[in-house]
Amino acid sequence: MSWDYEMVLGLGSNHENSHAYLLNALRHLKSIPELRLTAVSSIYRSEAMLPPQGSHDDVRDRPQDRPQDWNAPFLNAAAKVELSGAFSAEKWLSRFKDLERRMGRKQTARWAPREIDIDILSCGQSVVALDHLQIPHPGLLNRPFAVHPLLDVDPQWRHPESGTVPARWVGPIPFDTRKTELTFSEWVAIINVTPDSFSDGGLCVNEVGFFNHAETCIQEGATVLDVGTESTRPGASPIDSKQEIARLTPALHAWVALKKVHPAIKLSVDSRHAETVAWALGITDLDFINDVSGFEKQDMLDAVRSATCRLIFMHSLAIPADPRITLPADQDPVDLLLSWARQKIEAFEREGICRDRLVFDPGIGFGKTPAQSREILSRIHEFHGLGIPVLVGHSRKSFMKRREGESPWERDGETARISAELVKKGVEYVRVHNVKVQQQAVHERGIF
Repeated sequence: MSWDYEMVLGLGSNHENSHAYLLNALRHLKSIPELRLTAVSSIYRSEAMLPPQGSHDDVRDRPQDRPQDWNAPFLNAAAKVELSGAFSAEKWLSRFKDLERRMGRKQTARWAPREIDIDILSCGQSVVALDHLQIPHPGLLNRPFAVHPLLDVDPQWRHPESGTVPARWVGPIPFDTRKTELTFSEWVAIINVTPDSFSDGGLCVNEVGFFNHAETCIQEGATVLDVGTESTRPGASPIDSKQEIARLTPALHAWVALKKVHPAIKLSVDSRHAETVAWALGITDLDFINDVSGFEKQDMLDAVRSATCRLIFMHSLAIPADPRITLPADQDPVDLLLSWARQKIEAFEREGICRDRLVFDPGIGFGKTPAQSREILSRIHEFHGLGIPVLVGHSRKSFMKRREGESPWERDGETARISAELVKKGVEYVRVHNVKVQQQAVHERGIF
């Protein structure tokens, strides 16, 4: 499929579940075959747009008739997309309005709270001037809640008619607009309950160690804890489910206590053994099962079929990872992974496991050369076309190595740089060791 032109879409909501509506809008956009998401902005909070005092354009809009809950703040963001086919802003606007209706947008008074807005902010340097549609909007340059997100995803944008370069306001501005800590990505904290993992082995092998480290990760911004019981570094010795369960038991005991303090936190168990997964599902509710072998075994599929948790299936060519076994050098690694993932999704559905439960992990460093891993990361937005969430686990991996003898911890800086780009490209789950460093990089680089 060829990608023929670009648009920047504005997303907004001032519903009581605004963040959820923005996330859902992005998910729906990613599922459109003729649309490819390439970047998302920060999420900004702005005051509600309300009718001026004395407005009588519509009896419903009169300030004295306005309910108090209309003064609800907006969350705003932008999505940069590539589109396939002939240019028709009208056609796409109609599709976006239909999407709003399918997401629950109701016909209400002009100034009433809105579940979701999907607007076209720009079509590159094209101008659309119709009676019912003007792009850019005539008031765009006076609306920081639209301009800030637009500049996040297209920093070089200029107004196609005036050539004006929009300013990022400082000091008093129309429509008070502030960047939030919210993003479209979730931080997945790696917590290894192993003695031999390549960068953090031995830190969380007992209940107290797990609890303390998990608490730190949560305070730093993690929303998912991914608990690993078996090292998959090159040269690691495989273990069986009995050993896994012994290592996982203290972690699950600590998890019960953590959940009482942090009820919104989610748990992922990283295992490729059906016996371990079945045991864990019998102990507590899991949010994710993360299988580095891609749920290739029938007993794993049988163990998770009737569960409700999401399934993270990773592409790999060898477990543990073997640097000698990689994707063919003469083929496009992204095309190979897309083909493999589509076949896996079809296989899951034949097993009665719906795609809504699936999360794809391209397996950075597993069966890929350093160059292939970097190529996959640079084109990660292409995986949005699968129509399911993407998880990337790149943290501290050897493809970042700059010199012999460096420690994995020395790769946190490069890990954070890549993480910031993944967040910018709308990757749903970013799996890392050091959440604090990632958060700092995202904000310091001005991306979010």
